[in-house]
Amino acid sequence: MKKLFLSLIFSVLAIVLFAQTPTIVSTNPQNKHLVFEEYTGVNCGYCPAGHEWLNEMADYYPGTVVINIHQGVYAARYTTQWGNSLANQVALSGYPAFTMNRKTNNNCKIINYYSNDYNVSTEANSLVNTTSPVNVAATAEIDFLTRVMTIHVEVYYTSDVTGQNGSSLNVALLQDYVKGPQANYGPYNQSQITEDGQYMHMHMLRDLITGQWGETIAANTEGTIPAGTFVSKDYTYTLPQTIGDVNVDIENMNLAVFVADLSQEGCSSLNSPNIYNGVKVMPTYTNIDSENATVNDVIFTDPLGCIDSVSVKAIIKNIGVPITSLELNCTNQLTNDSKTITVNENVATFATTTVDFGYILATLGTNNNYTITITKINGVDYNGQTSVQGHTKKAISQTSGRPTLLLKTDKKGSEVTWFVYDMNNNVIQQGGPYADGAIRKDTVVLNIPSDGCYLFSIVDAGGDGINNTKGTGNYSILNGAGEEMYRSNGKFGAGETIDFYASNIPVGINEANDNICQSILYPNPATNNTVLAINLGKSDRAKISVVDVMGREVLNLGEYNLNSGDNNININTTSLTNGVYFVRIVTNNGMVSNRLNISK
Repeated sequence: MKKLFLSLIFSVLAIVLFAQTPTIVSTNPQNKHLVFEEYTGVNCGYCPAGHEWLNEMADYYPGTVVINIHQGVYAARYTTQWGNSLANQVALSGYPAFTMNRKTNNNCKIINYYSNDYNVSTEANSLVNTTSPVNVAATAEIDFLTRVMTIHVEVYYTSDVTGQNGSSLNVALLQDYVKGPQANYGPYNQSQITEDGQYMHMHMLRDLITGQWGETIAANTEGTIPAGTFVSKDYTYTLPQTIGDVNVDIENMNLAVFVADLSQEGCSSLNSPNIYNGVKVMPTYTNIDSENATVNDVIFTDPLGCIDSVSVKAIIKNIGVPITSLELNCTNQLTNDSKTITVNENVATFATTTVDFGYILATLGTNNNYTITITKINGVDYNGQTSVQGHTKKAISQTSGRPTLLLKTDKKGSEVTWFVYDMNNNVIQQGGPYADGAIRKDTVVLNIPSDGCYLFSIVDAGGDGINNTKGTGNYSILNGAGEEMYRSNGKFGAGETIDFYASNIPVGINEANDNICQSILYPNPATNNTVLAINLGKSDRAKISVVDVMGREVLNLGEYNLNSGDNNININTTSLTNGVYFVRIVTNNGMVSNRLNISK
């Protein structure tokens, strides 16, 4: 009798729920959406590859929901109070990894994005072509002034769902465009890497509005939620200013709403279709201010070379009515260098624009505070918040005497080349490519012609640097005293460029050949003729040629018997076009090169 009475109570409840009229959820059967819960972290170098892969899945399967859960030691500043419990339910053992609708692989383990024992694409196709027993729809509205989010959720069961504990309704708060650090072991997910080398984190879990396992949708005493059951829920949530030490930006918030099996008892339940269906919800906004904008970010770029300035760009976000013009000022408080510029551009509400101040004078090797102030919006004086950002442009490395390159390649030496440039972007020396098949070690004195700033650039055509699965390569640059001026671990991806200042360079003397006391070219730059003046310690035989910056011979001057002391050799340069060349002198004791500029 008691059982019958309880059934009657639930039936009445179900009738009451069904008697309400769905306003946003469909009552017709619909296919399932994919819901990915990805476990990730900023200290995980392969996690950007996981992000990129799931972004591609979301693009391929419309309606896909992605939730990035930062958890554990890999999470750093983005962890939440919910992460550990979510990870424990799937026995998380490594990153990046994910569940798809809370299904695991065939070995009852969480799925790694590189897993070979579970065909994710096949399973995804199966899920999205399967009718879901549950339809989910939701809306959200944020009051811009009070930061209160109002959420309306509707759930409709198109068929019976059997499960002793019923279902759970989950509302997760997510945030996009969270700029911060991210380890990256390769050229992964380039679209989320910012201009200044930071990373834009997307789909980041910030809070679970309905708690750890959601709000219960109870089954009847038979353990069933019958077809036709309609559930309508409303929630209010005040967005905090920060979660941890991360700003909660109203315009970047969204929701993931999904209905799951209420059971959370581990692997056996995870191998059932634990999440039935879900949707991503983008909020609308009310009470938007009039003219209002903020400095959302400042990007500093250090120019290479002996330049005591820094490139400054400000990312301005419009958080008010549409903008047609902005006036801004940037001032370095340390040097008092200041620029005021006006930008005439249409910027929609919540859109951003990049304002380029160009170069601002900086003091090298110390922190410079840059004040960015929005002074006018749409021609009206604006007294909004001023942004102060600190930045240190490192002091340039210096060498007295010619530096030396110590290079160790990987086993794909044919991918490795390096160049030395002057500040006019002229190549003055280069090396590589090297032979494949074995690790190559090379020691090269960089043939710096005179005092000044220079750039060293190394390129890997394979895009994975020289410290990878093909070998643990690296390189160092030593100053003239043999001390390490710069060291790279070789994990530079497609390449990197560094700068240095060289002083006390002996003009025209190349120590690579002890017998050649001095070698100079005059005139230099040359037009149709130049003279190579060589001073030898003793008589010698030399082969002389002219090569271009790629090392290709363009003039073969033949062999000469040179006397001890001064020797002058005329070189006809009529056939050479404008550019940089090198005059090579090869003797029995070695080779030296002199840089030749042709300017006609």
